[in-house]
Amino acid sequence: VAWWVWNNTSYFKPAKEPEVVTHPPPPVVPPVKPEPGITAIVTPPPPVVPSTTTIQAMIDQAKPGSEVIVPEGIYEEQLRFKEGITLRAAQPGKVTIQTDGKVGSALLVEGCKTGSISGFVFQHTGTEISEKDSWPVVLLKSSSITLEACTVQSGVADGLHITGAGKAQVTRCIMQNNT
Repeated sequence: VAWWVWNNTSYFKPAKEPEVVTHPPPPVVPPVKPEPGITAIVTPPPPVVPSTTTIQAMIDQAKPGSEVIVPEGIYEEQLRFKEGITLRAAQPGKVTIQTDGKVGSALLVEGCKTGSISGFVFQHTGTEISEKDSWPVVLLKSSSITLEACTVQSGVADGLHITGAGKAQVTRCIMQNNT
């Protein structure tokens, strides 16, 4: 099962019974031959993108074994990872998940035995630290997931904090500009 998110919108359609629909054949349109020296520029219409679903909503709906694929963009939210799924940036390095460092981690993975996350940039916004709490950009707690080809940056505290029992694997990741 694949899940797509485009500007916080789900493009997942659950499987249903096949529906038989008959359509008339399309009309035959003769090709247009441009005059010599004339160039035609064709631009497709912009996609219609409703904005009702978040990446977190897609994670929450995903079942173990599902893949959540997130297209290019900057997403202002905190993600709580779910057991057994794959979270992947459609364009590695071109999908940014960010949140204010006073609020918490951009990514929290807690108690997950399986799953993987790849291709994201995780970062804090702002520069102030809460007096009570110091949140890392990414927090892996008692988990055995794989974090691969991600960038963890601009943390108002730690960039990546791994704690508790588990065997988290961090491969080909970049940690930069964390305090």
